[in-house]
Amino acid sequence: MAVLASGSVPGVAREQFELALGRSRELCCAKPVDCSSRCLRRRSCYHQPAPVAVHGQAPWPKLPLENVLRLGPCGVPGLNDRSTVARWLRLMRPRILAGEKKMSMITNQPPHRLLGLYDSPFVRRVAITMQFYGIPYEHISLSVFRHMEAMRGINPLFKVPMLTLPNGEKLHESAYLLDYLDELASQTGVSPLVPRTGPERRRVQQMMALAMIATEKAVALEYERKRPPERQWPDWSSRLRDQMRQAFALLEEGFDGDFLVADRLTQADISSVVGIGFVRYVLPHEWPTGDYPRLERLAERLEASAPFKAVPIDA
Repeated sequence: MAVLASGSVPGVAREQFELALGRSRELCCAKPVDCSSRCLRRRSCYHQPAPVAVHGQAPWPKLPLENVLRLGPCGVPGLNDRSTVARWLRLMRPRILAGEKKMSMITNQPPHRLLGLYDSPFVRRVAITMQFYGIPYEHISLSVFRHMEAMRGINPLFKVPMLTLPNGEKLHESAYLLDYLDELASQTGVSPLVPRTGPERRRVQQMMALAMIATEKAVALEYERKRPPERQWPDWSSRLRDQMRQAFALLEEGFDGDFLVADRLTQADISSVVGIGFVRYVLPHEWPTGDYPRLERLAERLEASAPFKAVPIDA
């Protein structure tokens, strides 16, 4: 079944908005903020609903000033100063509009086609990333088990995700799909979820590797559980479980502020939360509630965000 997903320009507009905020700290308060709600000052508040303009529901030139003022209810000096916010808008609006214009070059093309079910963590992390970047796509909701005949003509490998580009090119393996999406975002001036070079790129990739180790061991546990009881190997299941939990433990230890790397949202956070969501949904008895409090808080924030809500695991 094909479903046109709702990824569109608004996701990119939000990223442009967040980037502009990070470059305009002098217009806000000078001291750090510990704010758990929406705030102009912190890029880490992705779990809160974004304002109207960020989601593209109103053009920037017609943005009511109140929509921006609502971003800063924490009472931090400067955030509720109308003249400061107005000055910030005058400076940043050209950058945001330029980003939206570049992104229109992508959104005006035929949509990408993403094959696979959202209960696959590998499919889901690609779909969430496309939602975050605002890249439109058609979701081909087929199972490699239940829809083999329909799948055969589209993807004889029977392996998901598979992404078909607007020009017909087909890409396999979620890691390569994510790299393609990052490249696409970079071409439009959007900061990619995985930095393109440098130590931060290696750090993000290492955290992504841990997230995928945990996820892959969880998937293997599920496959082992589906075997006939007389063919299950308890020692193998125990080994997989230990590896999964060790990977989650290393992620728990690796936090840098509210996020895993550089105190900002990266693909490491998305992939980790997608893996946690898979374990909680498919193997709830295998998730040790309370053992990884920072990961659980991160999962709660991101699962409540628009890109994650647009890609429900049970769809």
